[in-house]
Amino acid sequence: MGEYAKRGALPARYLAAAIHLFVYLLSAQKIEKAPDV
Repeated sequence: MGEYAKRGALPARYLAAAIHLFVYLLSAQKIEKAPDV
């Protein structure tokens, strides 16, 4: 079980980082479009 946890931890970190980055870019676009409204 320890090996499985180590194998799943790394991809999970990349996935979480990708999600945070996606949300950050998404929120950044909303902030840029806000003044237009």
